[in-house]
Amino acid sequence: MVLITERIALFDIYQFTQELIGAEVRTPKIIIVSPLIKSINYYVKASGVFSSIYGESLGDQLKTEDFVGMLFRKNSGTDMNIVTKSSSQYKYDNLFDMVNELEFLISLVQRGAKLYFYKHHKKYFLTSFGVITGSANYTPSGRYLNPESTFFFGVNEPTYKECLQDIEKVLRKAEHKGKHTIPYLQENLERFKETLGIT
Repeated sequence: MVLITERIALFDIYQFTQELIGAEVRTPKIIIVSPLIKSINYYVKASGVFSSIYGESLGDQLKTEDFVGMLFRKNSGTDMNIVTKSSSQYKYDNLFDMVNELEFLISLVQRGAKLYFYKHHKKYFLTSFGVITGSANYTPSGRYLNPESTFFFGVNEPTYKECLQDIEKVLRKAEHKGKHTIPYLQENLERFKETLGIT
């Protein structure tokens, strides 16, 4: 167990890059469970983790969807699951945040991620190598701005198995819209954009 309150984004990068390293020989596994979810900009170069993987430059900065796109390019069978609350005008204080979330979710599903909806307050970022869990949402403010009590547990720690079992329970209860996922997201996106007067 490692307390990572001020280093959450660094451990996110570690999780993504570890899955990328082995993506050509095994199926990458990514599960993000967060009531609120937005694209995160990671400062890869400043993290000092990796500058390239198998000759593919990681760049100075990468967004969540960049990492996800790389994973699916390396292994089209990448197992990525996202669980969040359903879209609602009350989900955020600002409707622009809801628009940003919907655009992000559409980009992930288009890349191959499976999206589930479930009313919850759980927060996990689980891979084959470990799990990040605590009070931080998967949002820029949760990763960088707010002092959140958050921990990292390696795959061989008992808590990792407990978190995985809890996630599996959530996935069994959560709603998955299948082929209707993107139309559902796009319909909500257009509705909120209309409300905000965005064309």
